[in-house]
Amino acid sequence: MNDHRETTPNCPLFVGLDDEDLAHVLDRLQPQSYEEGAAIYAEGDRRQQMSIILSGQCEVVRIQAGGDRQLAVLDAGDVFGELSFFDPAPHSATVRALVPTDVLAFLREDYDALLAERPAVAHRIAVNTVKLISDRLRRMDEWIFELLDTPGASLQKQEWRDFRAKLYSNWHF
Repeated sequence: MNDHRETTPNCPLFVGLDDEDLAHVLDRLQPQSYEEGAAIYAEGDRRQQMSIILSGQCEVVRIQAGGDRQLAVLDAGDVFGELSFFDPAPHSATVRALVPTDVLAFLREDYDALLAERPAVAHRIAVNTVKLISDRLRRMDEWIFELLDTPGASLQKQEWRDFRAKLYSNWHF
């Protein structure tokens, strides 16, 4: 059994799981180690895998001409890969180890098996993932609104309004 209960207490994916369910989930996860600078995911990959950092630190970057653009720095307990885990679209960024880093990999096929065996546990993980994504989207909205409140951002304000209108006009209730 992969017993990582002591090293995953702050992982948002596991909120609401009791010890037995957590042990069952952790037993399915695959430990992986990466050296400093190693790419864990590369932008454009289509791998359906969500990762939880056990130790170390990673950066999320977009590869651009003229140098990489750092989007985030992730620490122990953080999760990444959740968008492509549930939607088989390519990864939108590269995740690299900034220092030697250990992660737990949650493969989509293992989630599907969990869904068949313990649907309530799989549902809890899905709900926790939605909350994680919602929190990130909320922080992104706040950051964008702060950015748009800066002097000289009138063109960007209209572009943002147009983008949001397009985003929400495709929702059908």
